[in-house]
Amino acid sequence: MIEASSDVDVAVSADKAWSLLGGFDNLPLWIPMIIRSFLEDGGRVRRLTAKDGSVIVERLVSFDQRKRTYTYAYIEGPDPVEDYLGKVTVTSLSPERCCISWGSQFSPVG
Repeated sequence: MIEASSDVDVAVSADKAWSLLGGFDNLPLWIPMIIRSFLEDGGRVRRLTAKDGSVIVERLVSFDQRKRTYTYAYIEGPDPVEDYLGKVTVTSLSPERCCISWGSQFSPVG
């Protein structure tokens, strides 16, 4: 199993960052390579379209508005991975600063 993670401190409130990052359907607003997101299964599955036309499907596994975090699983797409679980978290550092964390674990295929 491989694990990857990244944290970045930003000069915005945690609430403001979460209003963008916490929307499971918001990836096209903050990831330039994703041009479209369509929710399915009552908002628990997102179907993403990348600039190159590839489609990525991910399922929301857990969501906690109060703790500003969610986890998601990679269902299908061009990446050769299995058992992928990603996590996004926004943590308040001060009234006008927060830490944005992303992490994932997965097994490569091939």
